[in-house]
Amino acid sequence: MKRCSCLLVIAWLCSACDPGGSKGDAPSKAAPEATKAAPEATKAAPGPTKAAHETTAEAKGGAAAVPTEPGPRAEGERWRTTLAEAKAAGLPPLAFSFTMPPAAGMIGSRFGNGDYVTLSGPPGGTLMLRITPATVGADPAGLVDRQGSTTVPQEVELLGAKQPAVAWVHGESMARTSWCGVILAPTGAIAGAPALLLELGIGHYEGEASCTPTIEDDALGVMAKSLVFE
Repeated sequence: MKRCSCLLVIAWLCSACDPGGSKGDAPSKAAPEATKAAPEATKAAPGPTKAAHETTAEAKGGAAAVPTEPGPRAEGERWRTTLAEAKAAGLPPLAFSFTMPPAAGMIGSRFGNGDYVTLSGPPGGTLMLRITPATVGADPAGLVDRQGSTTVPQEVELLGAKQPAVAWVHGESMARTSWCGVILAPTGAIAGAPALLLELGIGHYEGEASCTPTIEDDALGVMAKSLVFE
C-alpha cells in the first residue's frame, strides 16, 4: 500500500513538471507578445502629432494678417505711405515717400495722433520731422505747432518749385529749436485739395528764425528734398 502511494506521488510530480501540460507558462509566453506590440504603438504615436502640426501651419498661413503699423524703414531706404494705408488711418488719401539718409539715426512711427509720420533723432540734440494733413492754399502759419512763438514768412524750394513756408524759434537755452513749416501738394492740385504739412526742427544755435538750418541739414534736408507724391 505504501508502495502504491509513492508511485502515485511520483506520477503526479512528473505530470506537474511537464512543460507541455502546464498552464502556468501561458502568461510568460504572452508577456513578450505584449512587449513586442508596445513599440509598434509607440511608432504610431507621431502620426497625429504631425497631422496636428500641419493643420496648425495651414491655419497660421491662412490667418496671417498684414501689420497695420509697419516698423521704421532701414536707413537709406524709401519711407513710403500708400493711399490705402492713409485711408485706413482716417487721413486724407495721399501716397508719398522720402529717403531716410544714411547715418541719420532717426526713429519714429506712423499714423499716431493724426500724423502721417513722426520721426526724431538720437539723444544729444533736437532733430525732428512731423508730417500732418493740410490743404492746398492754406497758410502754414495757422497750421504749425509754434507754441506761442512768432512765425516769419519764408520760401523754400521743394518739388522743383518755390513753396510758401514759415520759420520760428522755440525753447530756451540749450533747448532752443529752429523750426520750419512748409505745405506740399501733388502737382496740379487745386485749392482746398489734400496736401501735406512738413514741420522740421533742429537745434538752434544762433541767428534769426529761418528755414535754412533745417532745409540744408544733412538729415532733414535730404528727407524734405527727396519727398515725392506717388
